[in-house]
Amino acid sequence: MKKTRKLAALLLAMVMIAMVVPATAFASNSEFSTDPGGGNSTRMWNQKTVTLSGGTYVDLPSFVADHSNLAFEMNGTDSNGKPCNGTYTVSLRRLGSSIASMSAPANGSTYKKDWITVTSGYTYNLRVANNSSYTLKITVTWYTW
Repeated sequence: MKKTRKLAALLLAMVMIAMVVPATAFASNSEFSTDPGGGNSTRMWNQKTVTLSGGTYVDLPSFVADHSNLAFEMNGTDSNGKPCNGTYTVSLRRLGSSIASMSAPANGSTYKKDWITVTSGYTYNLRVANNSSYTLKITVTWYTW
């Protein structure tokens, strides 16, 4: 009887772990994941870190949206990874025009812009701009669902 209970508990634990892992791990650029609406979908996921001198910007490589919703998260610090008084902006762009953007202080916090409607199959890119005189290290993560 004790062996049966232990086996049942172990099986239940393995099932629970198997249910949690696909919804939380970000191991690749395309994966099985749970979307914010409660269903399952394949999500495009990318992350890029850039270091920008004061007053400069960079356009990240273009990508093709594979779903109709997009979100991006951003985090900025000085070039040594410490909070500073600098500011930066991340803009989602299509055909050279900004669709959505967000500015934030380079204080080490993560900021998120989500539920941006995009068209599946269209090409987009993100522009990261340093609005300050500091040299900033900025990490941008974006994904679709």
